[in-house]
Amino acid sequence: TPQKDVDAASSYAADSASDPASLLFHHWGHDLGPESRRVALKKFRYYGYNSYLSDRISLTRSIPDFRPDSCRNMTYSSDFPQLSLIFIFVNEALSVLLRSIHTAIQRTPSHLLKEIILVDDHSNSYFPQLSLIFIFVNEALSVLLRSIHTAIQRTPSHLLKEIILVDDHSNSWELRDHLQSFVEETNAQHSPGFIKVVRHDKQEGLIRSRVSGWRIASAPVIALFDAHVEFNTGWTEPILQRIKEDRTRVVSPSFDNIKFDTFEIEEYPLSAQGFDWELWCRYLNPPKSWWAQRNHTAPIRSPALIGCFVADRKYFEEIGLLDEGMEIYGGENVELGIRVWQCGGSVEVLPCSRIAHIERAHKPYTENLAAHVRRNALRVAEVWMDQYKSHVYMAWNIPLQNSGIDIGDISERKALRSRLQCRPFSWFLSNIYPELRSYNGIVAYGVLKNSLRDNLCLDQGPDGDNIPIMYLCHGMTPQNVYYTSSQQLQLGVLSPTIDDDDNKCLVDVNSRPRLLECSYAATKHMKLTWAFTQ
Repeated sequence: TPQKDVDAASSYAADSASDPASLLFHHWGHDLGPESRRVALKKFRYYGYNSYLSDRISLTRSIPDFRPDSCRNMTYSSDFPQLSLIFIFVNEALSVLLRSIHTAIQRTPSHLLKEIILVDDHSNSYFPQLSLIFIFVNEALSVLLRSIHTAIQRTPSHLLKEIILVDDHSNSWELRDHLQSFVEETNAQHSPGFIKVVRHDKQEGLIRSRVSGWRIASAPVIALFDAHVEFNTGWTEPILQRIKEDRTRVVSPSFDNIKFDTFEIEEYPLSAQGFDWELWCRYLNPPKSWWAQRNHTAPIRSPALIGCFVADRKYFEEIGLLDEGMEIYGGENVELGIRVWQCGGSVEVLPCSRIAHIERAHKPYTENLAAHVRRNALRVAEVWMDQYKSHVYMAWNIPLQNSGIDIGDISERKALRSRLQCRPFSWFLSNIYPELRSYNGIVAYGVLKNSLRDNLCLDQGPDGDNIPIMYLCHGMTPQNVYYTSSQQLQLGVLSPTIDDDDNKCLVDVNSRPRLLECSYAATKHMKLTWAFTQ
């Protein structure tokens, strides 16, 4: 019955809710006392990783060298362009940021590293910048003026923003003062301006922060990185070699994982970087052509970028930087990959260049990242994806017309595409990302509601059960329904690539409907066609 389905799904949702304490202390911290656990958990909830442990780890620790063995024997030209290394951060633990900087300096040949640029996208881990509010009724003027004067006189000017009610903006002494001391000490050892700091007066988001860093970079090559990374041995030369050979290459290192709880380094397999139809980035198996070379040092052709990348500074400008009409986070790395490929450049991942990166348990920017990614994805779809833009709308379950989402002005980005004489998206699918599934056979999509209780929708139900349920409508992916020209009803996420599991179809197995992979059900000649009648 519908009510049993609701109860079962509610129980399932409650059981699967994540608990920050269980995430942090599952593999670590069993020997901590109560107060230390409290402090560690508070920091974890804020940063999304174990900054308590990070603060106790050397800034220059050794990390495993996961490069293929043959990478260690490769030789490179000494005539490389210099590098501007740009770190973007918001609410980053100081020890994590400093470790990123230290390992960059330690593991990048000094003659290649011209400067390090730190872009602080208005971290809100500061002590509050003060908006001072005075309440008064029939107050003597001299008393009121004395209150104002003494507030101005005895409050540090950088903390007192205004007198009256304003936005309560937080600031941190750690990221502001201690970081500045470190920058000054390091610049004294290298050269004035070796490390530059940009501070935003308001939060601009990751995308525009990267462009801020680019604007003050002066080296021929720019490297845009998150500020929670550790550089491995020999990361620089393979990248600069590829860009020196062809300035239209945008290059990513290969990534390993720094576990957010234990800070152990976990080796990741060699991967390309791609995306699904919601334009979330994801790791991909390298293309068959790469495996056929039997050379694990060879560059891996990549449809997109996970986020950190290196490019020729002037080429990055010529190709259109990043789309500054996007908001906060998400989609910009996919858009850049598509744009570079369609407009005559190339994107690749290098096995001989490796970086370890913290995958946070949660992001620092906003609780509703999906809304920003969705808006940004629609900008990409409208500018670059031609008739395939419908796939992005379908994946997000948004009507193609009158979506109700303001994606901003895209005329400048369309003009950029025209000016660069870029190829169509169909070329990109055929030549660069043939693994991405196409869904041209979908004729309708949305949700299926119960005719007796319209607040109940068809839902995938608990993972692994393959039993659809009726559940309170929530507008999330498990309730997405797609109806195909062959009369199949597909439920849930659109399977991204041919290497992923097939889509789930609603199948009549006589006892009750089940969810089975569409290709399997078709092979077994199961009942998986559904007719709609008015």
